[in-house]
Amino acid sequence: MNHLLNNLKYHLTKMKRKYVLLFQNIYVLRFLALGNNDLKDIIFQTRSFLAKEGSFIQDSEFSETDYGMSKPIYKKINESIFNFPTYTDIMLYSSHFLQKKKEIKYLEIGTSVLKNYFQMNSYLSNAELIAFDINPITKKYKSLFSKTRFFDEDQGTFYRGKKNNHLTYFRGSVLEPSHLKNFNEGVNCKFDIIFSDALHTPEGVMSEFQNIISNNLNEEFILYFDDLDFPGLFDAAKEIFSQIDRVNDKVYFTTFKVYGWIGQHEKMHKNGIISNINFYKTFKKNKLYLPNLRNIKL
Repeated sequence: MNHLLNNLKYHLTKMKRKYVLLFQNIYVLRFLALGNNDLKDIIFQTRSFLAKEGSFIQDSEFSETDYGMSKPIYKKINESIFNFPTYTDIMLYSSHFLQKKKEIKYLEIGTSVLKNYFQMNSYLSNAELIAFDINPITKKYKSLFSKTRFFDEDQGTFYRGKKNNHLTYFRGSVLEPSHLKNFNEGVNCKFDIIFSDALHTPEGVMSEFQNIISNNLNEEFILYFDDLDFPGLFDAAKEIFSQIDRVNDKVYFTTFKVYGWIGQHEKMHKNGIISNINFYKTFKKNKLYLPNLRNIKL
């Protein structure tokens, strides 16, 4: 009896998820019709890159290291996505509004299989892109990097590479003090764009901010958060907004819904941008219409 009930529950949950995704994908069509041409160009370029790039991870590799992915996400990680923007596209579009549009310095905390990281790399030019992740570099991209040993293996490891831009991969934990110390000593720059996407807990997000982000933001910056609909993450991001606001004249926090790295194959994520650029006004002025676009105030 229990087996039958569990089986029924499984199929009902699966059916519900399918209908939620179908409703969502129909709903976002109204936003596509009002699209922004600059963003459409970015989407064309990132989708072209993904089509050429192929698979990011194979079954044998995932069985050894899951790269922070659940099995349902893994099954869709290599599938094609349609042309409603993902967070990658929004970050790239946002970079157009930095006064420093060239030689952008970008930090991604929590790169997983490097799907977002190499889309950023394919679009940006004369940029420096730094990845921070606890996992080893995937086999697909391992040959692009060479190890640079500044310290013992258990204290974090730097890898340097070059493909379109200057690339760096730091393998370490955002919760390990020796890794954080060595990362900060080995990376001597301020970042224009930082993408926070590692530990999806309030404690993890605050650790990233306190130990990596807070002292590494450029004068003009974009601090981008994914998955703010996870328990406690929006409140953590709002606290970070409050702390940044105390030391900056003008800071804005804009939130919205957007697709993640597998596009329409999962529910849209609540994302947020903390910046001294008012993206709530900027997006509306430039006819970029995103679901649940909000201007967050303290």
